[in-house]
Amino acid sequence: NHLPRERIPDTLAELARLTDGPFVTSVRAAGSTPTIYVASLDHARSFQQDHRRDECDIELANGRRMILHSHLFTAKELHRLAAVHFEVESLRGLDLFHSRFACDPRWNPASLGGIAAVTSELEELEEVYASDVRFIDRATHLLLVGRSRRT
Repeated sequence: NHLPRERIPDTLAELARLTDGPFVTSVRAAGSTPTIYVASLDHARSFQQDHRRDECDIELANGRRMILHSHLFTAKELHRLAAVHFEVESLRGLDLFHSRFACDPRWNPASLGGIAAVTSELEELEEVYASDVRFIDRATHLLLVGRSRRT
């Protein structure tokens, strides 16, 4: 996510050249939940992801400001880039449901109960929808597993 877009193809080519076994990578998805990368969101006064410029502009609560390179990927884009050098074995979204619906003791009252049942249901939903084209780009991360075409 932090490489300039124009460097990604050459970087993948070099990774394929060096990889003998499986290649595994995880990137932030285009529709992912917000992040400021350097700290939790409660440490940010403000932040904005600029998709055209591939930048995340962050102002921390202490007044420090930084702009990070931040390219968010769609599943199609990641597959297209990786498939040039890797035989893509799996591409799935990670944390589609847990990050949005899991019980959070900082927010949810203990009286809601049923945490084990909720967790079990979320795991089942995650498995069903992790590769579904309607949901994958809304995952927190995309996970790609492949093998170098040269092996």
